[in-house]
Amino acid sequence: MVEARQEREELRDGVQELRVGMLQLRNVVERLTNIQEGVANLLASLDDDRPTILRKLTAIELKVDTLLQKEQESQ
Repeated sequence: MVEARQEREELRDGVQELRVGMLQLRNVVERLTNIQEGVANLLASLDDDRPTILRKLTAIELKVDTLLQKEQESQ
């Protein structure tokens, strides 16, 4: 009976260690998922910024063209 009790205690300890390991694994997977979502959001925002940058560059180009035309007309 003493041996059976020791075996049960060892099994309980093993199960407890497995539970702790599973919780740690679940936390790691959750953190990894959050990081992956953050990277995906970052990449999506980079794509969203491109049209804004292109619009600003186009506006600058138009202003430069306008200034160059005014300068040519004044000469």
